[in-house]
Amino acid sequence: MATIASEHAFKEILTSLPKPGGGEFGKFYSLPALNDPRIDRLPYSIRILSESAIPSEIPFKPARVLLQDFTGVPAVVDLACMRDAMKNLGSDPQKSNPLLNMELEFQRNKERFAFLKWGSSAFHNMLVVPPGSGIVHQVNLEYLGRAVFNTDGILYPDSVVGTDSHTTLIDGLGVAGWGVGGIKAEAAMLGQVEYITLFSPF
Repeated sequence: MATIASEHAFKEILTSLPKPGGGEFGKFYSLPALNDPRIDRLPYSIRILSESAIPSEIPFKPARVLLQDFTGVPAVVDLACMRDAMKNLGSDPQKSNPLLNMELEFQRNKERFAFLKWGSSAFHNMLVVPPGSGIVHQVNLEYLGRAVFNTDGILYPDSVVGTDSHTTLIDGLGVAGWGVGGIKAEAAMLGQVEYITLFSPF
């Protein structure tokens, strides 16, 4: 069976990231391997967007989605409703899951806590940060942000879209992140691409 990497148009720039003692951490699509001197003049944010677009051949697909309780609860309600609809149509409701990592921070409220706790156990790829851990953009910076994701041995930069207006603070760690509305966040969770308009960098 062919893998995504073997069928990919840019497979020649798929580069191994070696471990110091032997072996490899995984593979990544190396922009310098394109041997284009213009790449060095690109801002780091554009390099992240370019590298993220290569493995998927899409405009942009964030690595994760960040929600606070105000927008997170309706998103989980929508996912639960999708499961009910799938069951009513005779399909397997367990197939209705976020495809991206979904991280949700919420404040103290017993009913919300119980509902979101259920959601974190019912859905895959959903992490719920408990109350008292900090405000959402602080939790994103100090706990959730990471430099690199590894999916099936393919390494790619962390990136996030969030429903909090301070999501862009994660850019201080070199992680591409920006705010989106609730519908766009839900679309990203379900594997839809985030369409953004890019100017020509060259």
